[in-house]
Amino acid sequence: MRQRISKTMRLLKQDHWFIQYLKKDRLRLGLLLLIALMTIFCAMALMFTSGFLISKSARHPYNLFVVYVPVVLTRAFGIGRPVFKYFERLESHDWVLRIVSKLRADLYSRLERQGSFLSRHFQTGRLLGLFADDLDHLENFYLRTIFPISIAYLLFFLLAAVMAVVDWRWAILVVCLMLIVLLLLPVVALSLAWEKDQHEKSLTKKQYQDSAEALFGLTDWQISGHRADFLQTVGQGNQQLSRIKNSNDQHQNNMRLLSELFFALAALTLLFWSSQHLTNSQNAANFAASVILAFFPLMDTFVPVIKAAADLPLYFSSLNSLNQLSRQTMLPAAVTQSNKSHFDKICFQNVSFTYGDEKNPLLDHFSLTINRGEKIAILGPSGEGKTTLLQLLIGDLQADQGEISFDEVPVDQLQQKRAANFAYLNQAPFIFNSTILNNVRLGNEQADDQQVVKALNQAGLTDLIQQLPAGIETQVGESGHLLSGGQRQRIALARILLKDAPILLLDEPTLGLDPVTEHSLMQTIFRNQKDKTMFWITHHLAGLEKVDRIIFLEKGKAAMSGSPRSLYETEPRFKKLYDLDLGRI
Repeated sequence: MRQRISKTMRLLKQDHWFIQYLKKDRLRLGLLLLIALMTIFCAMALMFTSGFLISKSARHPYNLFVVYVPVVLTRAFGIGRPVFKYFERLESHDWVLRIVSKLRADLYSRLERQGSFLSRHFQTGRLLGLFADDLDHLENFYLRTIFPISIAYLLFFLLAAVMAVVDWRWAILVVCLMLIVLLLLPVVALSLAWEKDQHEKSLTKKQYQDSAEALFGLTDWQISGHRADFLQTVGQGNQQLSRIKNSNDQHQNNMRLLSELFFALAALTLLFWSSQHLTNSQNAANFAASVILAFFPLMDTFVPVIKAAADLPLYFSSLNSLNQLSRQTMLPAAVTQSNKSHFDKICFQNVSFTYGDEKNPLLDHFSLTINRGEKIAILGPSGEGKTTLLQLLIGDLQADQGEISFDEVPVDQLQQKRAANFAYLNQAPFIFNSTILNNVRLGNEQADDQQVVKALNQAGLTDLIQQLPAGIETQVGESGHLLSGGQRQRIALARILLKDAPILLLDEPTLGLDPVTEHSLMQTIFRNQKDKTMFWITHHLAGLEKVDRIIFLEKGKAAMSGSPRSLYETEPRFKKLYDLDLGRI
């Protein structure tokens, strides 16, 4: 237990998701606690005045005005309790939802900025769990744990102080019984739930991962005929989770029963105290029932502390997952942004980059200078850093060493203008479940239909559009599954061409095309984009005669660099690869 407490304290000290928001808005948090205390005060006062009114009325007062003030107070507290309760719920949920919205924005920023790193080091199911499970737990952490526990202990200390002033001897006994409810039983519930909640969390994470993998392989499940096996596996996981939750609920119900028994003992203690101290006169006897009745609303505040404590391991596990993500995806420090949008020179100066804990750098003191309007083809074996080079260029990744600059402006100062400066086609572009027109127009939402048709023509899709009955209004299906792989690639290429950015980054743009279509498409792109700076990643050497320079990446450096003609004449290896690609060998 001591190790768990120390581990939890270290987690809270290093936390980036929880503590900082409690510190930022202390005044509003204090206001929320005050409103909650007023709600409980009205509930206790309502029971107190009701008990006094019942006792006073039972003596048949000689005049109605004798009980007029208790009647008015009963009505006032009866109205005040739901009103304060309403404002408490309204303000607490508003405060929490605002915080969670900021947390979601922070999480999205980390994922967006570190997308390439995450795709290599995090399973999709784990990221899904962060969005769908961990952030929701953090929201409940505020509403169902922090607020109930804070209010309960604050009220406990106030109540203990009042009772100590009235009669400190009896106050000690009542306080001890309340400490059992507020401290001992929650600690027991926490220790019983810790291992089970950790197991529940691990099973939930596994379900998210299995569901994500099953979604990506849904067709394989259906084709292989193992659909029933998959459903059985999912069902077994759900049954395990249900058993754990039922066991936790049973323990919490037992703890709740014990807390109610100790609460009843505290009420009996007050009843005995009232019989000893409030029966000496008729006027004092009117308050005997009031004291007992005013004590009962405390049950609604004190008893939920047990469930709040039992849920702590689940929330701490979610908090730990988010903090692990924070440590692995630290956002770069804010830098002054530049508004410059036209560049004459792009420079890589001694750039080195390594993924995670890998020993060998993917880029090793790589240097390159590109002039405006220059066409660069980047070749090399798979895994040599071609795509990484583009991700460094647009700022998706940060170099471990060296600098990437645009007219001596570092790339991290151009992130606000990134969408306007770059048009990036990656290896697996996403096609939305909409029309061809809408998918292409994503590149420039202000473009008209004629501009979209022109971009489709440049991407070599004119014949396809003419063959379709609905033309550019044809629905392409989810992820473009109604189209071939090459057609999907060209629609994404048309989207990039429509964007009309000054720098084009094309990562395998002709993937899935036959040689004739590939050659025709390359000629069209080079002809229509002659004024653009272009980076073209490919494994094919055929058709690269139009580029200004070819960079062959190998072992983190430019093993070969020069124009296609010069490389063919001076580099035997390049000549062999080129002839092999053309089928001359």
